[in-house]
Amino acid sequence: MPTWYPNIPKHHLAESENCANRMDELHLRKIDLCDEIFVVDVEHYVGESTAREIVYAKDKNKPIRWFTSDPVGIEVWKMIQEEL
Repeated sequence: MPTWYPNIPKHHLAESENCANRMDELHLRKIDLCDEIFVVDVEHYVGESTAREIVYAKDKNKPIRWFTSDPVGIEVWKMIQEEL
């Protein structure tokens, strides 16, 4: 887990409710429908599921925007840091 995650169980809710595979499949279908994806990679962290989605999006020739290098993400991160 990244250092910025709050104190949460090791597994996400989807795993504990046995629907992680269905959620992963849903995310791939959403990528099929979108024009681009926006990866929220706070502190450059990308989890396993997100990494698979990035590969899938690349295979589909979908443009990828990254929170850490996108002007919107940079501005949001500044706002978050000011509040902390």
